Amino acid sequence: MLVVVDEAHRVTSDPDAGAVLGQLVRQARKYGAGVWMCSQQVNDFVGTDLGRTLVATAATKLILGTEEAAIAASSEAFGLSAEEIAATSPPVVGRGVLISAGERTVVHVIPGPAIMAVAATVPVWAEPRPTPAQSAA
Repeated sequence: MLVVVDEAHRVTSDPDAGAVLGQLVRQARKYGAGVWMCSQQVNDFVGTDLGRTLVATAATKLILGTEEAAIAASSEAFGLSAEEIAATSPPVVGRGVLISAGERTVVHVIPGPAIMAVAATVPVWAEPRPTPAQSAA
């Protein structure tokens, strides 16, 4: 099972929601589930005690495009080298830094169908709808 927490910076900045997220992360491991925390606001995410704790304890981290205003916070929170900063800024779709079990590398992520099923950003209302003839078939 995979639990995706989008806009995680909003959760880490709310004490009550943060407590629930912290418990979720601890319980997920116990039951063999994974938790992905996604945030476009790295400054806000690592600007809280909970956010810094989650960054420090996460086994795997993927840092994708970083806006110039967030480079310092990203560099400090994730210990990015000059090469890694250059790989994440300016942002390039799919390019990032993967940190796992003490290993680090610059990657280019090409999501497959399983990831796109949970990560596609096309609003449901924008997807093509079947015509009445297709619905009747």
